[in-house]
Amino acid sequence: GWHRVHDMDASLASLTVRLEDSQQRLHDIRVRIPAEYLRRPLQCEVDVPRRAPPAPALVLPSCASLAHVPAVYGELLERYVAFWDQMDDIDALCWVLEPEHPSRADTRRRLFINRFSSVQFEVDPQAPRALPHDMRFLGAEREVAALRMRFNERLREWDESARSVRDNMQHVLSVEFPARRAAAPSEKGGEEKMETDEHVECAVCYSYRTPTGLAPDFVCQNTRCAR
Repeated sequence: GWHRVHDMDASLASLTVRLEDSQQRLHDIRVRIPAEYLRRPLQCEVDVPRRAPPAPALVLPSCASLAHVPAVYGELLERYVAFWDQMDDIDALCWVLEPEHPSRADTRRRLFINRFSSVQFEVDPQAPRALPHDMRFLGAEREVAALRMRFNERLREWDESARSVRDNMQHVLSVEFPARRAAAPSEKGGEEKMETDEHVECAVCYSYRTPTGLAPDFVCQNTRCAR
């Protein structure tokens, strides 16, 4: 199907095939066409979850011709539908600090809990409802200590058969993740930047994000601030 071709390079050296998974999510397959087309396989790229090392690298399937791309990559995408269900639930209902603009390949999230703490974790694409990997609590030590204590006390109550990752984390931590607050409309009809808890500047370090644009993973040691 040429109807699945979303765009094409003027030189005909590359094109994008757009596929829809069973949950109506759209995925772009970036295809590079070699000069020896039909004698050499196509080179394809797509955003699917890739765990960080030491997890084994994902080897994308090759296709002999464009006609094979929808079937081969449609099957690949369906493997991750349950994973994307969990990540979409998190992104829609929580305040995601990092990544700021997550892609379909991102398995890691850092969520805002309150102005003094956040939690970072990595969801396993092969077992998306299971307890996440590499869970870290970041923020003021008194807040982090309380979160760790509740997590350790209630870890056995994690139930992947009955609850989503988000619901399980809220249950185990005894918190409710806030959603990102929308900007308030200005008198001029546009959007006015609202100073939310995320953007309130630290009285000592005067910055929420580092010069590289990332959220800091350390805590201000001034006890009057402790962010």
